[in-house]
Amino acid sequence: MQETDLVMNLMRELEQRQCNGHAKVKLGTALADPAKFQDIFSNFSRGTYFESLNLEIETVDPVISCSCGYRASPRSPEELSICPVCGGEPELEQGIEFEILEP
Repeated sequence: MQETDLVMNLMRELEQRQCNGHAKVKLGTALADPAKFQDIFSNFSRGTYFESLNLEIETVDPVISCSCGYRASPRSPEELSICPVCGGEPELEQGIEFEILEP
């Protein structure tokens, strides 16, 4: 479960920072489901310093591009591996980001 690993990494990293009740992360939706990520964070933070933390999640939708010139947000999971125009293998330009923006 990708979301669990990301939440655990986030909590380890935030332990080293002064959060002052707020943290903000950038999360690519091709990497993890933001709602699951938030739920897991809420569950893991229960009874800890992070329980009262306001976690803001900035999402980044996936964008693919292909050597044929096609560039778009994928409309289906299949488009992540097969270009709908030429059948080639597209490159995922964005959507797998995970970054702590604040603090």
